[in-house]
Formats: sequence, C-alpha cells, structure tokens
Amino acid sequence: DDKIIDLNYLVGPKLYEANWMELQNLGFIAKVHCAEVRCEMTAKFLEEYTTATDPTVKRRLSVLNPNKFRTCQSLIQNHEQRNDKIIVFSDDPFAVKIYALKLVKPFIHGKVSHNERIQLLQNFQRNPKINTIFLSKVGDTSFDLPEANVVIQISSDGGSRRQEAQRLGRILRIKKGYTYKMLTHTQIITNENQLYFSTNEEQRELLEQSPRTPNNDEALPITTKKNFK
Repeated sequence: DDKIIDLNYLVGPKLYEANWMELQNLGFIAKVHCAEVRCEMTAKFLEEYTTATDPTVKRRLSVLNPNKFRTCQSLIQNHEQRNDKIIVFSDDPFAVKIYALKLVKPFIHGKVSHNERIQLLQNFQRNPKINTIFLSKVGDTSFDLPEANVVIQISSDGGSRRQEAQRLGRILRIKKGYTYKMLTHTQIITNENQLYFSTNEEQRELLEQSPRTPNNDEALPITTKKNFK
C-alpha cells in the first residue's frame, strides 16, 4: 500500500548514530573478545556429509559434529571455572536439546512452556551453580540476561548479520565478554563453501569490529581461528 513512505514522516529523522567501537571506547558497552573456532568433521560424519543430498541432514551433521561437541564442552568447562555466565546458541532445536542433555545443562527452545522458561531463566541469573544455558533462536531477542558474559554459537541462521549482532548484544552490558563462533570444517573441495556455516563478509566485518584474543593472563582459553581435530 506504499505507506512505508510515511515512516520517516511519522518517526522523524535520525538524531544520532554511534559506532559500537566508539561506545566501547567511551565505556558505555562491554569490550567483547571474539574468536572463530574451526572444528574438523570426524571421518564417519564426513562420509555421511559427502553423500547426503538433503540440506537439513547436512546442516544437522555439521552442528552435531562430535569434534564440535567436544570443543563446546571444553569451552564451557574453562569458562565455568572462571565463574562466567554462558549462553550457547543453536538454530536447531534438536541440537539444543541433545547438547544440553549430554552436558546436563538447562535449555530453552520453542516447545518449552512459558512458565518453565521463566523458571529456567531465573535459575540461570540467580543460582551460582547454574552458569550455562542452551538457547535456540527464541533467545536472540526475547530474553534479557544481563549476567551473561560469554556467547558460544554452535550454529547460526545462514550467516545473518542481524542475528550475529543480536546474539553479541546479549553480552554488551559493561563487563568483560567473550563470544565464540564454532564452525565445522568439512575439508571438501567443491563449489560450495568448505565451512557449512561459513562466515560471509558481513560476519567478518562484525568480528573485525571487536577486539581479538588478548595477549595476557586473561587470554581466551581457545585461540582465534584455531582448528580442532
């Protein structure tokens, strides 16, 4: 109906715009250290991946890659030892449930009831013994978790810049934050990207706008862009 053209008139002009690096330097938001973690696919999963034709199957093989699971487990253990609060994101509700059950952690996806969500979120925020929670994409915008300071992504929605920014925004309260994007490296030489959840230019731009691994005692437990086999 072309009413979108009335938006500027109704809302008014943009009054101010700030780059998030400027806001970091001024101390208004957290300085977040970003790392891209590449995980080799196991031989059996790689065999299934190369013969699969269904994109959903390939995507699930990527996110459930045992090497990715073990790396995720290691990251969680390292950060829990530092008393960090960790959010692990995946767009696949099945993967959210599998990871969480295997690691004995709470999880929330679309089928979890509203009352149960509230209870799980309150436990995450207030219980010092619950420092990790697994979320599907329902957690991208729906929840306010100011205590969280670590984000781990085991899968993302096709490389959406919006989603990357929303997930990073979960840990931008003023404190030291860490974010990890976990990628499955298939080592398949084809016309398709070797990384099924590969970072496109927009994602790389987001990563480049945030500090990398620091060279001090507070360094990340996993170095940036390190491959895991």
